Amino acid sequence: MCDDEEQIRAYDGTAVDLYRLRDERSSIEMTPAGKPAEQPFLSATVDRLGHFSFAPLQAGHYAILLHLPDTELVVEQVHLE
Repeated sequence: MCDDEEQIRAYDGTAVDLYRLRDERSSIEMTPAGKPAEQPFLSATVDRLGHFSFAPLQAGHYAILLHLPDTELVVEQVHLE
């Protein structure tokens, strides 16, 4: 197994949370603009190939939080149309 594969497998089972952000043009989402909700909208787990996915999502603004062993990685302002 090469080093890249070992590094990817190190994340197998890592929790990933999706937070819905409020759209400035809509009042559907109930969180402050640009701020994630307290509870995740959806959760997933990284697989042995380093992939994760969520169920089909509606258009909107999201943030993704990966719970890594020593830190948390936040991907802000994910916009789906």
